[in-house]
This record gives sequence, structure tokens and C-alpha cells, in this order.
Amino acid sequence: MKKLILILLSIAFTGNVFAQQTAIFNTNDLAVYNAVKSSKDSIYNFTFVYADGKLGTIIKNGKIATIVNPDGTNTVVSQTGQTTTATNSDGTHSLWIDSGPTITVVNPNGTHSTVIKNGSSSTIVNPDGTHTTMIDNGQTLVIVNPDGSHSVAVKAAGNTTIVVNPDGSHTVVTTS
Repeated sequence: MKKLILILLSIAFTGNVFAQQTAIFNTNDLAVYNAVKSSKDSIYNFTFVYADGKLGTIIKNGKIATIVNPDGTNTVVSQTGQTTTATNSDGTHSLWIDSGPTITVVNPNGTHSTVIKNGSSSTIVNPDGTHTTMIDNGQTLVIVNPDGSHSVAVKAAGNTTIVVNPDGSHTVVTTS
């Protein structure tokens, strides 16, 4: 559960938690994917409180997760075998196909991204050649963005984690 919480913290790095980008598979998508893949029979909620006061929530029950975005839209993520599907409120969807050391992502516009897993780190390679790297050392999650900027999530007291964004702003993530 501890690793799952740290992975999910990467969701908190943008204002619209699950804004679907047509050609980029980002750390938000990877965090949601990991949430659905792990703890398959569990029930949990994650609430994100941003510096601007907006909220985002993941509600997971078994192999289905519902993401409630700050703008009120929903994304439903479900898993069947090695394939995970995320369907957005507007009907667009992404497919994630897990083949062990890599995950092939079919983006809503048909382009492909690749997630390369290497122990405690994951690298996302997008169709445009940009890379994003997530490094999890157990207590801290570091995300190296394509532009070289860094975001860091550090576990605080209890069920609270503080995320420091590249611009210095802070996001508080509460899990229950």
C-alpha cells in the first residue's frame, strides 16, 4: 500500500488531474494505471487538495476505478487480463497493454507511448521522443520532467503527503 500511495502521488502534479492529452502519456496516466493494477480486490479513496483549492478523487472498488476530476468530469478505468482501458466522459479512451518489462500505451488519437519499467523507476517515452522518469525510493517520489524540471512528493505525518511542484508551489495529498 505504501508504494501504491507514492505512485499515486504523481497524479497530483497538474491542476486537472486527468486531463487527457491526445499524444502524450504522462505520469498521471501511469499513476492511475498502477492504482488499478495493484490491490485488485481493495476499496479505497484518494483525495487531492491543490494549492488553488481544487479537489480530485480516485474511488477504487476491485478492478474498476472512477476518477472524479476537479472540473466535475469522470474517467472510468477498468482492467481485463493484461489490458487496462480508461474511458473519458467524452467517450475517448486509452488502452494500456502490459507485457512485463514494458507497457504499450495506445493514446486516444492512435499514437503509441511506451513505459519502460526498471526496478523502482519507470521511464515514459512519448511519440514525440520526450521522456519523463519517475524514481521511487520508498519514502520520496521524484519525477524528472522532459524539460529537466523536477517534482518531489514526500510522505508527511499520518495519511498526508506534500508535493513540491517545479514552480515551488505545494500540493497536499490526503489518502483514506
